[in-house]
Amino acid sequence: MYKKDVCIEVTHIVFNKKCICMKVKKTFPTYNDIPHITLALVKGVEPYYANFMLENMEKEEVIEEEYSMKLKGIVD
Repeated sequence: MYKKDVCIEVTHIVFNKKCICMKVKKTFPTYNDIPHITLALVKGVEPYYANFMLENMEKEEVIEEEYSMKLKGIVD
C-alpha cells in the first residue's frame, strides 16, 4: 500500500442499531462502492457490515443525515 496525506470531505452520517459511519467524497483510492469511514459497530458485528448497510439502506432501517466536515490525515 502507500501512505498519502489527504483531506476527506464528510457528506453524511449514516446509522442504525448495529453501525455508525460517515459517507465521504471519493478523493482517494478505495475498494468500497460507497466511500465511508466506519465509526462504531455493536459488539459481535463484523466490519464488512458497514458496506452491507450502505448498499441495503432500506432493508437495514438506516437513518441518513446530511453532515459537512473535513478531515485531514494520512491514508495508509
